[in-house]
Amino acid sequence: MWLPLDDRAEDRSPPLAGWLSPPLGSALGLGVLLLPSVGYEYCSSHRAVRSIAEALARRGCPALRIDYPGAGDSAGHAEEIVDLAPWRDAVQAGVAALRDLGVAGSRSSASR
Repeated sequence: MWLPLDDRAEDRSPPLAGWLSPPLGSALGLGVLLLPSVGYEYCSSHRAVRSIAEALARRGCPALRIDYPGAGDSAGHAEEIVDLAPWRDAVQAGVAALRDLGVAGSRSSASR
């Protein structure tokens, strides 16, 4: 399911592209935000990441895949990204989107 994460217009951030794999059957009450690789690895891992998202959904866990600003189907151009702030904002927008869907969240293996 295509999920445009364009509610960030208030801070003039470019719209993000996201794909939600909704849970099949009863939801577990948690969700997973899958973050993309960059460069060549993005192309090489796309199918595997999609398969992971679909497998999670089959087990009752919604999975949201996003593209960073300036990459994939999100707005912007890679050369416009001069630091990691837009990508951190994209991660926060993905987490917010999962919470808006009623999914509780926590972070693991992440840093600020």
